[in-house]
Amino acid sequence: MIRRDIRLFFRCLLAASVLTAVFAAVSFGAALAGMRGAEKVYTPVKAAVVDAEDSVLSRMLIRAVAGTEQISALLEIESCDADEAYSGLADGEFVAVIELPEHFIDDILVGAENRGRITLSAAAAAHGEIVESVASFGELLLAAGQYAVFSSEHVMSRYDTDAAFREAFLNEVNAHLLTEAMSADSRYFVLEMTDYADTGLSLPAHYAVSWLAAVLMLGAVMFEKLYTADRSRAMLLRLRSIGVSDAAFLVGKLVLPFIFFLAVLLSVLLILGQWLEVVWNLRSILCAVLGVAVVSVSAAAAMMGSRRGTPILLFGTLLGLFLCGGLVPRQMLGRWILLAGDLTPLGVARGLLAPMLGGELPPAALIAVPVWLTVCPVIALLRLRAERGGREL
Repeated sequence: MIRRDIRLFFRCLLAASVLTAVFAAVSFGAALAGMRGAEKVYTPVKAAVVDAEDSVLSRMLIRAVAGTEQISALLEIESCDADEAYSGLADGEFVAVIELPEHFIDDILVGAENRGRITLSAAAAAHGEIVESVASFGELLLAAGQYAVFSSEHVMSRYDTDAAFREAFLNEVNAHLLTEAMSADSRYFVLEMTDYADTGLSLPAHYAVSWLAAVLMLGAVMFEKLYTADRSRAMLLRLRSIGVSDAAFLVGKLVLPFIFFLAVLLSVLLILGQWLEVVWNLRSILCAVLGVAVVSVSAAAAMMGSRRGTPILLFGTLLGLFLCGGLVPRQMLGRWILLAGDLTPLGVARGLLAPMLGGELPPAALIAVPVWLTVCPVIALLRLRAERGGREL
């Protein structure tokens, strides 16, 4: 039986290779378009400010800077505590978190090193105007701090301070403030970037791994002959009479496409390595092999479980891709939709492939792996039993 499966496999191999390459090219364009669309989704566009200094001066300066046209045109600044800020960043409510440590304003005005922190969401970091606006926040805080210098001038004038001293003082302080303001974004803030929408991946890596899983699933369509041949009732009864069990009948249908999908995966990862960092360690490789196994068994279940296997596989692939945020930006989908996506065969495969591009394995996908590796072969076996008995499913 395995020899016949090998012959059927090689008959499909050329067409499968060509069309998988076409799928990959189309998927690359679709993933690029989806990634660009995700970069432009900012509703609402808010940045959180965590003001640990919480002084009169810091609150006044934050309000003044937040109300400037340069900032308000792109960002809505909201003051909150650290827990609320980072929770909002994870949920997509905020595109950035700006942390001001204790004595931040005072230390800047005297030239002391006291670094704040700016944390950008991956989607926001891909948008140059948002990055520029957030980075200039510290610069504008320093510029606003010059009001303190002007106030000092009035105080010195009231007490008839020596004119030469006053001029020297103001010149030195203004020059210092100007110099500090020019380097505020790099000197006084540490810039960090979060993963894209809780995926553990960068924005390009998320779309790459999602569409890679889809390419593998769609490649199974080209092996329709391998899945459907020799399934007449007479042939199945004959095979059973010579000792070929249903499990043995399935071996070639599962193993041969698995080898093809694994070869496609390795080829694409080698190409992606030119642009993205691919992690070649034992854990990520084992996860990837499991992901290919999920693709292989779920494709076999779809193609063999019904006479309409090809439409079912195509619909299931597109549905899984949508639920995982591969067709629309993840930040536009609810948590329950994304969880459902992680549990689909494509979502499980995508989650298992994520460590190859530096991501974390989603817990939902890990839980669903044994389910799909068990349920899918059972579906195929039940279909074979029904066909051998002459029944329709």
